[in-house]
Amino acid sequence: KQWYQRRVRGLETAVRLLNPSLFKGQPSLLNPENVVSFSSKYSWKCHLNYGQPVLLLSQGGRNVFMFSAEQQSWIRDQRIHIELPKDTIVEAQVAEVFQGDTGGMRTHSVVLTDGIVLGGQDVFQKPYSERQILLEKLCLTIRKESYKRWQEVIPVRPLRVENFYTMTSSLVVQHVKGYSTPRLAHCVKDKKMLVRGMMLIRHIKEPWNMELSSKLKKFYFFNAKTRESQYQWPAEAAADFSYTRTSSLVWPWDATIWSQILQREAISDKLLESFLNRVQPVKQKTVDQR
Repeated sequence: KQWYQRRVRGLETAVRLLNPSLFKGQPSLLNPENVVSFSSKYSWKCHLNYGQPVLLLSQGGRNVFMFSAEQQSWIRDQRIHIELPKDTIVEAQVAEVFQGDTGGMRTHSVVLTDGIVLGGQDVFQKPYSERQILLEKLCLTIRKESYKRWQEVIPVRPLRVENFYTMTSSLVVQHVKGYSTPRLAHCVKDKKMLVRGMMLIRHIKEPWNMELSSKLKKFYFFNAKTRESQYQWPAEAAADFSYTRTSSLVWPWDATIWSQILQREAISDKLLESFLNRVQPVKQKTVDQR
């Protein structure tokens, strides 16, 4: 136990030296002022929000710890029973999962949303899309090695924001055990994962934006500061972990927003209306949703 505590403190110190703001930065709430950011909609991606983002650290096997902002240290969380490769730090959400149509049996799944160190490999400064690919590979490895033994570990698989309705197409409202009112859930096979809202991630670092040429139907990059544009990926536009974490926006959904999203009509919520007006896709021969 003491050996593992030393290893945890050692890796924690290394990450703090890498970026001291890592343990402080949190997403901001989406509001009428920052929703204008989506005028450059292709610079953003989104995924369902299952809970408060947390940092997980693994020293191998089931020795997985969660960073407690309150205690400013790594602790064990009784909801988390997973295996991760040694020397791994990831951002994750702990999702409440219900089995069956009645929502009776409750468990938890761990959804990996971003990576910092994966199996000793520093991915902190890699572009957001590349980190997501590495997370998918990590989850595939975990499923092969610990299938059915521990909790499910799944990658988040973000989409571009203009595919908002694609992301929400598998949502349902259902009564579940332990809640007095119906809850919004994401259907995954025979499971239903409770949804708290949506996370919005800027995967292109400002002042660069990703735009779509209406004539060529091809993505290009535009620098809002220098007015420069180019088709080649600008290296300085890569959004590292710290940037995506602090520039992300979280959008909590209540029952009013649920119903309007699921009905796809009679939009009366001003924030939802403003968001949809900015991100709805133009009719085009579009490229891959991801």
